Amino acid sequence: MSKLLEKVKTKVIEDFKGITRWDKNVPYHTHPIAVADIAESIMGKYLVNFDNWDEDEKRRSKIIVKIIGFTHDHTEDLDKYKGKLDKLIEDLKVLDEDKELLMGDWFKIALGLYGLDKNNFKNYRDFTLGAKSYVWSRIGKIADITHNTSDLRKKGSMLDKYLLALYILEN
Repeated sequence: MSKLLEKVKTKVIEDFKGITRWDKNVPYHTHPIAVADIAESIMGKYLVNFDNWDEDEKRRSKIIVKIIGFTHDHTEDLDKYKGKLDKLIEDLKVLDEDKELLMGDWFKIALGLYGLDKNNFKNYRDFTLGAKSYVWSRIGKIADITHNTSDLRKKGSMLDKYLLALYILEN
């Protein structure tokens, strides 16, 4: 894992310290870490001609998608970042001491995270369609829902909502 990703992962663990998942027994930071891993594993399916990209572009794209996965809940769930995507991006850029990413890569991350904050949309339908409209948000939301549905204990409206959104995002 790159130095930048190690630092972002550490930041996620620190930022979500003391917060738990739905069942109250699992530390919350396990969710964004799982989402980042899932996003990396599926990205080639959604990035056009990814197999033909040069190695540096592939490397940077893997970093982009993992950062989006790691931080996808920051602007929704953490008070210090609610409505402050620009602060989150600046805090992340400071971690990139070795300049592993280009300026345009940070723009991709910012747009990807914007599309993953449901507070930027008036309802869940618009949120799902908004996430689908930008490839980095789409990959992040598919990974998020994939992980969320893996540990939902009961069926019902929440699971149905996630599965419908997943269908829309994947097709």
